[in-house]
Amino acid sequence: MSVLENFNPTKTQTESTRGRNRRSKTAVNYREVQESDDGLDDEDMSQQRDNGNGQIVDGLSAGAENISPQRKIGNIKRKKRSRKTGSLNKKQKTSTKSSADLYGPLPISQTTQSWLQNMSCQRLRQLPQCQSCIIRQASLGSCRFNGFRLFDSQNGKPINVDQYAFASLEDAHEIVFEPSFTTDPSDDSRSYAMRIIAPFFHDVLMQELKHEQQSTIIRRPREKGIRPLCDTCATTIFSGFWFCYVCGKEFCLDCYDEWDESCIEKYHENLQRCSRRRKHRKEHLIPLTRFKSKEISELLTRVCEIEKIPLTPVVLQKSLNFQQADQWTAPVVQVPVDILSESDFRSFWRQGVPFMLHNVGKGFKLNWDADYFIQHYGKTECYLVNCQTGADIQATVQEFFENFKEGIFRGKTQNLKLKDWPPTEDFSTAFPDLFEDFQQALPFPSYTRRTGYYNLNSRFPPDYLVPDLGPKMYIAYPSSDDIGGKGTTNLHLDMTDAINIMVHAVENPDKKGCAVWDIFSALDTDKIRRFLLEKFPKMNCDDPIHRQQHYLTTDQLKELSYEYGVQSYRMYQNPGDAVFIPAGCAHQVCNLSSCIKVACDFVSPENVSRCAVLTDESRRLAKDGKREDVLQLKNILYFAWKQMDRESRR
Repeated sequence: MSVLENFNPTKTQTESTRGRNRRSKTAVNYREVQESDDGLDDEDMSQQRDNGNGQIVDGLSAGAENISPQRKIGNIKRKKRSRKTGSLNKKQKTSTKSSADLYGPLPISQTTQSWLQNMSCQRLRQLPQCQSCIIRQASLGSCRFNGFRLFDSQNGKPINVDQYAFASLEDAHEIVFEPSFTTDPSDDSRSYAMRIIAPFFHDVLMQELKHEQQSTIIRRPREKGIRPLCDTCATTIFSGFWFCYVCGKEFCLDCYDEWDESCIEKYHENLQRCSRRRKHRKEHLIPLTRFKSKEISELLTRVCEIEKIPLTPVVLQKSLNFQQADQWTAPVVQVPVDILSESDFRSFWRQGVPFMLHNVGKGFKLNWDADYFIQHYGKTECYLVNCQTGADIQATVQEFFENFKEGIFRGKTQNLKLKDWPPTEDFSTAFPDLFEDFQQALPFPSYTRRTGYYNLNSRFPPDYLVPDLGPKMYIAYPSSDDIGGKGTTNLHLDMTDAINIMVHAVENPDKKGCAVWDIFSALDTDKIRRFLLEKFPKMNCDDPIHRQQHYLTTDQLKELSYEYGVQSYRMYQNPGDAVFIPAGCAHQVCNLSSCIKVACDFVSPENVSRCAVLTDESRRLAKDGKREDVLQLKNILYFAWKQMDRESRR
């Protein structure tokens, strides 16, 4: 039996991002938890644990606090009783958060029989409870120890319940998913995609390899139907993580590496907090990985081989038409959809520059207008957003669309939008006819369709909670980008590449277009942040772009251009126009007339590194208002690489 160091993290709060995290009975569920009688004051993430049998790893920990676990438990219980009777003195209160309250090692004796916990802690009240069971979340499949924790047994029942270990398991079979692609892949297309993503995937694997080299590593299989998140930063846990053997919380590798135990900031206090007022310490955490033995080294060998292949330089075969909206804006590529080949698109896309395609609308067969939605979905309940105040309004689809042309709702001219429709249900399920129409009309389908070869998300196995990258509809009444105007969509950053097609709009002959876009180069993001923080110092915001707090008026855009040297790619969109936004490009939108737009995200090889930067920025946001990582970039890369590598060996 091997020696094990024990402990783990804290799950943090998050706000739903664009309704993209479709829930299921086994999906992650975050909720804020107030301090209970058990001293738990953390965010909870419920997740389902599969059962299994495997190698037994004992629960001994070197470097414990030299206090027996039984005596510690007794001390905690006595202090709790004293606190309830008001007899706990000041010195005792201080000691409740001292190192003496750290949960020490829980040794399991070496026996030939062990009992694997195969149900929630709630159903086994005599056992130490995980954090999810303490706050009664096990009914959602959230027990952290189910199918994982081992006890000595006698007559088929657990004994010595204060002493336990954990099972180390490996996947018995390779996770194999063979998708059908829009077009048949060639050796060149596969080699190109693998060569582009290899450097970033190499860095990911090196971090995982360092973690795997812990002498006490425990292996757990990848689990279907769940998306485990770090209890501190809400980032998806890819493979390696650190686990608290007392409360069951989990730390991602980045949070563990950044954790400074001498720091007294609130962020680190939340990270240190265990159940029953105990504190986590780094040396008391258990290292876990979802990689099988030797899997990382095998992947790294192949990645290093691919990295040696020279990457062809960017060569654009055609001269493109650039148009400049104003002197203070950057020239924009605007071309008809028939002009650019997919090869031209690939070369241009590697430069990370947004652009517009005209005449995309001719690929649609259905009439995406207000009458269509009233006829087919008029009685459907929906939520509208007031772009001026941010307030939500409950209504029916018919109420929203019946005066769509005039922009009037319930007798008043209002700036309303129906955002991210459908909010939670998959577009293909909610609107199957519209979904098919949209997919068939998408330009450069190898990138933009769900089944596109260069859309890395197309290889994500359906049993593992595929990231929902759309499509979504964005439908809004007209707004204003003048002084005092709030626009339609505030300045923000999307986590992936995106395409946005205007499928219908009310004619507006007095304007240059039906919607105006301002998109910025990814290289200018930090300058824009500095401009916003200096321009609006009283907002007291950690990241004004990710928090989506501002819409920049024309005067502010001019100031940004003249004083900071940052020009927007300004585009005027009309029905049939498609706007391409590379990952990492901050952008804002103002509808100049009532518009219906449809957008979807995709993960192209060319912009993986930018997606990684955005994921890291999101996880670094302050605890309050943290957003879940619904993209799962590292999982996308893992499944994409495995599929392409299998394909290359045939």
